[in-house]
Amino acid sequence: MAIENDHIKFNQYLEPTSHISKDSSRITGLTINGLDLCRNGRVIDDTMEAQEGIKSFISWIEKEFPGGCILVAHNGKRFDFPILKRYLESSSLSCRSLNGLDSRDILKKHFPDLAKNKMESLVSEFLPNKECKHHDALEDAQNLSAVIKEASKQKGMGLSEFLHVQGKSYYKLI
Repeated sequence: MAIENDHIKFNQYLEPTSHISKDSSRITGLTINGLDLCRNGRVIDDTMEAQEGIKSFISWIEKEFPGGCILVAHNGKRFDFPILKRYLESSSLSCRSLNGLDSRDILKKHFPDLAKNKMESLVSEFLPNKECKHHDALEDAQNLSAVIKEASKQKGMGLSEFLHVQGKSYYKLI
């Protein structure tokens, strides 16, 4: 799991709580070798048990964003947010305010003619000179941040205005 907000970053590998499918391994490079989580065949030494990682994440959020925050994730409504919400509910952790926005909704609203809405396509469209790895949590967070900043600039809007899409509600995490 990773977050990037300007120069504030959180990046932590969590120990899987279920099997990693072959398709997921092919896409992310993540596999399990015995009890070790590996990326592209190399053991990741800095992993945390999932519940411990979520506690660390919430502590980080409360320290860095004491008034609460809104997480923006690409395809967050279908993937990231339900998983995070499930962990948060099972851990009984509290946080002032934690909501989510799905960047797919935001980008579809502002750029309805965009041919593809996958992260790789968005990086190519909005950041054509950027070489990047995909399906690496921190790199994906940094790419999404850069895409949203460039997209809002192309629309001549500030970030707050760009991210506020009429009719699209926040995903309530806590």
